[in-house]
Amino acid sequence: MNVKRVEDLREIANETLSGLEAGPALRHRIVSAQAPAAKRKLPVRGLAIALSCALVLAVVIPVALNGQKGVIPSQGDPAKASETPKIQSFSAGGDGVHNETASLNGAQVTVTNRNKDNKYSLWDESGLIRWDGRYYRLIRETRPNGNAVGSIVATVSAQVSDPTLSGEAVVSKDMPVSTEIYSLSGISEKSLIVCYGSDGLRLYQRISLAGNGLLGSERFADVMPDASRVTAISLTGQDVIEGDEARRLYGILIRGASPEGNGSITAERVLIITLDNGAAIQLSVKGNRIGGCGVWSCPDFFEAFNP
Repeated sequence: MNVKRVEDLREIANETLSGLEAGPALRHRIVSAQAPAAKRKLPVRGLAIALSCALVLAVVIPVALNGQKGVIPSQGDPAKASETPKIQSFSAGGDGVHNETASLNGAQVTVTNRNKDNKYSLWDESGLIRWDGRYYRLIRETRPNGNAVGSIVATVSAQVSDPTLSGEAVVSKDMPVSTEIYSLSGISEKSLIVCYGSDGLRLYQRISLAGNGLLGSERFADVMPDASRVTAISLTGQDVIEGDEARRLYGILIRGASPEGNGSITAERVLIITLDNGAAIQLSVKGNRIGGCGVWSCPDFFEAFNP
């Protein structure tokens, strides 16, 4: 029996069952099995056909399913163990019909899923770098891929408890003197930097601190990665959005954000943006205002997120 598609089952069943009759012997066995107190009897011919169909399907279905693509691997299947964890994504304002699924790194899955139900902060207060007037906060629980590291852009000249008070050009709260600071390939160092610590690669995001944020004529797009690098967006209380829809929404934010100063805001929610190099960055959200490096207003972004 050669079965390649589940759709072939109907044709095979018809061929197998053609001419099937409930003979006298089968009729006698079925009738004899009926209890005297039974209040209703099943039609003998119908029962015989049902039993025969069940037998055919029990043989045919496993054979057919073995030939189908997308069979779920068993727990011991190496193919399953090597798969990248996946999360379901939902188009903003849409239903499950048009959803797409995209792969994220394990750390990204953790932070984006956690952000769905709680206001979750990626910023680590213990890690801070100041470089020529720009401040960078350590991002915890997620790291960029090692092959995403770019060139050396600076070197830590002093380790201090409060970088806002130091007169040195490159100072750090958590990294020792002579630590080399790197850019990320294809991403401006005005947005993100990395360095190697005792626990491996550390990621730092550009922020505002003590009223110091944007320098000169910098815009929101100057302190954020390009939309082409975005793989997913997660806003507290919302489903994770991935792929083209995430890039579309992020593009609205980049183009439409209007500056409202260099201060900070108290977060009611958190916007986490994941990138194709394994990195994730965070923005504080309060109403229609966003805080990161500077404070920004962008009603169009939130209208697109919640149409």
